[in-house]
Amino acid sequence: MSPQSVVLSLLIIFFSFGLCLGFYIEDKHNEKKYSSKRIVNVNDYGAIPNDGSDNTEAFEKAWDEACSRGARLVVPRGSVYHLKPIKFSGPCKPHTAFRVYGTIKAWHDISVYKDRGLWIMFDNLNHFVVNGGGVFNGDGRKWWKNSCKVNKTLGGSGYAKNIKFMNIAMRNVTNPIIINQSYCDRKEPCPEQSTAVKVSKVVYRNITGTSASKVAIKFECSKEVPCEGIYLEDVTLTSENRNDTIATCNNVEYSKRGELHPECSS
Repeated sequence: MSPQSVVLSLLIIFFSFGLCLGFYIEDKHNEKKYSSKRIVNVNDYGAIPNDGSDNTEAFEKAWDEACSRGARLVVPRGSVYHLKPIKFSGPCKPHTAFRVYGTIKAWHDISVYKDRGLWIMFDNLNHFVVNGGGVFNGDGRKWWKNSCKVNKTLGGSGYAKNIKFMNIAMRNVTNPIIINQSYCDRKEPCPEQSTAVKVSKVVYRNITGTSASKVAIKFECSKEVPCEGIYLEDVTLTSENRNDTIATCNNVEYSKRGELHPECSS
């Protein structure tokens, strides 16, 4: 695969504490601006919205058509479509795109997820864009039933390392880059913890776009277990509303290369 190829996976990651996935996409454009010849509407291929039925096969047919024509696959606004695990594969003709204006919701029966880490995958696609202002709803509540009992004790141990975030375009995202070891779910201030998950060897490379929050880069690491080996290369995050962005960095050891904005003040 060429260096410019993009392999984009939308993963539902099920940790022991459960995860509610809600993937929001922002786009101010509307499907009406495009010629009908360049649009493939999932409803025209058998998709039935808002009734809880399985639309996986209809989406597969619509994708095959859009991919072969270099068209825009459109998920209409105001509609909810349920999908089982699905893979949208290329290569496709140029200008193929995925416009999600409505909601795509994960199938309710967890037995269909042979790979519990995968719901939707976009694979082997060049210069591919997913946008539209719609929602990918992983329906995390159905997984919480199988999660561990809630432990009210703060702190903990373990590690998270060798993690890479690369080639990502952000658009109006709150805290686009964040590591937070100071999680607190109480109204009153939480006491300083003597233990924390060790975060190290994290790479952020070629990440650009806009931040919805003033703090675009936030490293809130533990004083007792600081973050180490954080590497940032060619990271530029500006404000969506034209105000300047800032970085807040506590107890983190990092290095940089190329452009970095905003940058830690100390």
